[in-house]
Amino acid sequence: MTATATGLAVIPCRVGRGRYAVPAGAVASILGQGAFKPSAVSSGPLGFVRHAGVETPVYSLLDLVGLRVGAPRGLSSIVVMRGEPAWAIAVEAAGAPLELPLEKLYSVPRPLAGPLEGKVRGVAAVDEGVCCLLDLRRLAPESDATADVAEVRPIESAFRFPVRAQGRPQIFRFQPPGEGADAPTLVVSAGQTVAALPPPPEPGFADAHRALGMIVFQGIPVPVLDLGSTLGLAPTRYQHATKLLLVRGRDSSQLSALPVGANLRLAETPAASRRVAPPPGIRGLLGAFEAEGKQLWALDIDAALSSETDRTL
Repeated sequence: MTATATGLAVIPCRVGRGRYAVPAGAVASILGQGAFKPSAVSSGPLGFVRHAGVETPVYSLLDLVGLRVGAPRGLSSIVVMRGEPAWAIAVEAAGAPLELPLEKLYSVPRPLAGPLEGKVRGVAAVDEGVCCLLDLRRLAPESDATADVAEVRPIESAFRFPVRAQGRPQIFRFQPPGEGADAPTLVVSAGQTVAALPPPPEPGFADAHRALGMIVFQGIPVPVLDLGSTLGLAPTRYQHATKLLLVRGRDSSQLSALPVGANLRLAETPAASRRVAPPPGIRGLLGAFEAEGKQLWALDIDAALSSETDRTL
């Protein structure tokens, strides 16, 4: 057994910007690229390796997980899985076994839970960033392979939010990164805001659905939301972000990170404002308001975290 009361022995793997963990008990061997024979056809496995006297199919981890994780620098390691029949995955690199502490293993945060269902059992913060524990029981193509089951903690329970003093409601105002002066002004309640951080060069892991990737905050994996796609606009240009605003929803305690651009500032809720209708096609808002001659869009963080891609409020 590779699972204990406190940890799970895993083989760390890397491909593109993605970091993954394979339960060590499910791994039969790790081979170099020299053992790999490419397939002559474009569909199915990438190729084959000979393992225990049997020709074993090798699949691309990129294809199995199905996320855009950046172009790999070269698939140099073949991780052969136990099972009947055996199968293998091709990755950029496979490291030495390590123990993944169970208290660091959380459920996949929304909105990545939908795209990763059946592929990743949980996520953990490690020294290199966010690592995903592969769900081999459901990922294995035509194999009855099983692996040790590790319990994952609900991501919503990972962080306790302080109780804020009552007073005049305050808001954070900002514009999406990389947009011009005509970009909408977005608003989120200061009571839902935890911190404003310098953005890392890239959010790591993978971008899919309405998440650009994940970062680590106080040991907790946090999804970076693609606000543009969430609102029904052009995708957010993360490379132009000046800050990451860490927020939670009104109904959810899960943290998420908003890439923000120019003019991030804390302000009091405008005393004189009137509700207006947002432009057609805009979604994920609590409402739109006009104050001081400018339209403000109040974000619905719970809608942004929802797996319902067509949800319109």
